[in-house]
Amino acid sequence: MNGKNDELTLGQLGKVFKKSLKRAVIYLLASLLVAGAILFSARAITSVPSYSTAITYSAANENSLERLKQYKSTAVSNALKAAGVGVENADETIKNLTVSAETPKEIAEGETFVPKTFTLSLKKSGKLKLTGGEYKNLLDEIANEYKKAFAASFFPSISFGSYDENSSSEYFALADELNESVKGAYEIISKYLTQNPSLAAFVSADGNFSAQTVLNDFSTVAKKLSGLLDEIVISGAEKGEGALKKHLNLSAARATAEAEKYAARYNEANANLAAFMNTIKEIETGADGVTVIKYDNSEFLRLYKEFSEMSRLKNAAEERNAVISGYLANLSETPASDVKTAEISKALSELFTKSAGIIENYRSLAKEYNETAYLAEEVSVKYPARAINDSPVSVKMIVVLMVAVAIIAYIAAFSKTYGICKRNGFESCETSSPENHEEETVKF
Repeated sequence: MNGKNDELTLGQLGKVFKKSLKRAVIYLLASLLVAGAILFSARAITSVPSYSTAITYSAANENSLERLKQYKSTAVSNALKAAGVGVENADETIKNLTVSAETPKEIAEGETFVPKTFTLSLKKSGKLKLTGGEYKNLLDEIANEYKKAFAASFFPSISFGSYDENSSSEYFALADELNESVKGAYEIISKYLTQNPSLAAFVSADGNFSAQTVLNDFSTVAKKLSGLLDEIVISGAEKGEGALKKHLNLSAARATAEAEKYAARYNEANANLAAFMNTIKEIETGADGVTVIKYDNSEFLRLYKEFSEMSRLKNAAEERNAVISGYLANLSETPASDVKTAEISKALSELFTKSAGIIENYRSLAKEYNETAYLAEEVSVKYPARAINDSPVSVKMIVVLMVAVAIIAYIAAFSKTYGICKRNGFESCETSSPENHEEETVKF
């Protein structure tokens, strides 16, 4: 038989494989050296010096990364001041700062992954004119700003006005505004204490006050304000003749309009929820014969949330309307004496001052909690800023391409050997002979 025309057998394939090993080794070494030189040169040329750090936030949610990106300009501005490198570098720093989330290489199908660790990368820029140490220090300060931002967002900010004795507003209007602010602050803090037991148990380092102390103080102020409002109405304390009655009439009109508005919205929300509940979305009968009616949960929750909110606003508006109506019914027809008016003005000023002090106590307590217990528990820097080289030609890419080059090199070596063996006969693949030595010389 002619070896050149025979079909390739398993034995012949084995001979070609053995014969190609030497050529394959040479091809592999040569191709990997060339490819490696090209790829690592490309990585070196495209490499941009940069600095990196990372923060871990245990309470992160799906919106955390977006919040980090939105906070970038504020974080950079504050960090530049803290690092002492000049706020004039803000625009260039923001442009070269990248915020990204660390994600696993693989996520199981159907699994929702919420990143908890976020990487901050700052590329080196000639316009910044900073040393390596200054870059690291600046990035550490940026990470610290993000830490504080995460902690600060844990508590709501509570704003409070100040009392102006020369204000043209009526005593009743000022006291009423303060009363609403106090009640609002009390509700906000009370809600957060319910949701966060660790805050409720937290006491300031000097042991002087806690969140419960703040609530108790606000409760005391609220009671005094309620009494002061009654006293203003009954005594007729006002800054201008007939001004108190005019103010109460306007307040009553607004309260009535608000009550009617929210009553209509409540009725609409109630009707929408009832209509939805009467619409069968899906019926299933279980193995036990029980019929289950299924609804679109997202739509139901939306409608129920709207109904609950309108119910709350309706009740609040109706309560406000009743209170103002009560004040009008008890309004004195005789203006208060100058002495009485002065007493009320002084009492109002003292309650403003007391409320402002309570708010400061709350803010101080919240800041202390944020920067100690909460911050230490929830937010941490994974590693301090360090220098890295960032390039579009990653090490992973180089490894993948090198493997591909190695496979191609071996295929080329095998094909070359197969061609030689087929021309000279597969028996010649077993040993090298003087007759075919030149034919088998490795060529690229």
